[in-house]
Amino acid sequence: MDVYGVLRVLCGAFYGVLCVFSVVTGLIYMSGRRALNPLELSDAFVAKLATEEKKRAFAKRMGLVTFVVGIVQGLTAFSLFRADSPALYWIALGFTLFSIASVAFKLKGKVSAFPLVKLAAYLAILAVLLLGGTRAAFFGEEGTYAGQEAEAAVAPTYEQIDQETAREMMVRADGHVVVDVRRQDEYDAGHIPGAILVPNETIGEEMPEALPDLEQVILVYCRSGNRSKQAAEKLADIGYSNVYEFGGIIDWTGEIEY
Repeated sequence: MDVYGVLRVLCGAFYGVLCVFSVVTGLIYMSGRRALNPLELSDAFVAKLATEEKKRAFAKRMGLVTFVVGIVQGLTAFSLFRADSPALYWIALGFTLFSIASVAFKLKGKVSAFPLVKLAAYLAILAVLLLGGTRAAFFGEEGTYAGQEAEAAVAPTYEQIDQETAREMMVRADGHVVVDVRRQDEYDAGHIPGAILVPNETIGEEMPEALPDLEQVILVYCRSGNRSKQAAEKLADIGYSNVYEFGGIIDWTGEIEY
């Protein structure tokens, strides 16, 4: 799990704790066993609830609201933990924005430490949700830089072709080169006519001297197709842009040169 995943899980855990707290508190309020929390109500509003009966009646109504909010907080926590679709992202972002607006509205009536702490937490979650790495978890490869990087990382770096296609390419006058990546003794024992020898084990991070053109069409083969794949990938990593791998000479039905 990367740093974005850790931050996302922490945000989900925060919403999970709020979910439990809100659901339990809502049930208590609805049962009439507890008065409203004065930390989240303005003094002017509390003054309007002159009697205990009014306070408890209002507490029951707010208990239902608190219970529903707790359910939505649980859904938001699930969205952050799951993080595998755009819909879940919009749920988490939407409820976080709603929470920020709700706490900010309450702060107009009464500024205290408790709602300020909640506001700071919601703003931190909003910042995490807006990070590119966080968005990538929800949106995958759809329009996010991380998704595009992931796509580039798994994309083929060279093209595999069958030997019939390779034979057709060999007759073209396009400046192509056929590369045998076996050992010297294997090459001497028989190779495709015109092929040059560039052993797989000699290909590193630098351009082989025998292949000075990064844009040249390169047709790569070995004995059975294993080393040719390794060599083709290494050539593509170096920067050759037209690398084609067509398997092993053991399957070659054309002419052999000795």
